[in-house]
Amino acid sequence: MVKRLPGDPPQYHDLKTGHIMSMEEFVKKIKEGTWSEYHIRTINSVETSVSNPNETKSDNLS
Repeated sequence: MVKRLPGDPPQYHDLKTGHIMSMEEFVKKIKEGTWSEYHIRTINSVETSVSNPNETKSDNLS
């Protein structure tokens, strides 16, 4: 599991290993398949990590 840390630029904390990642590093790891519970969306021309949808339709983004 990964937790986004507050601040700008965003950083991500791997709760299992304790490793702190930049957004770019996290996106790269998602593309490599390390974090299968996330996928990439391009938002305002920036590749951004988003969690995969779950079974509850009311809290998923379209």
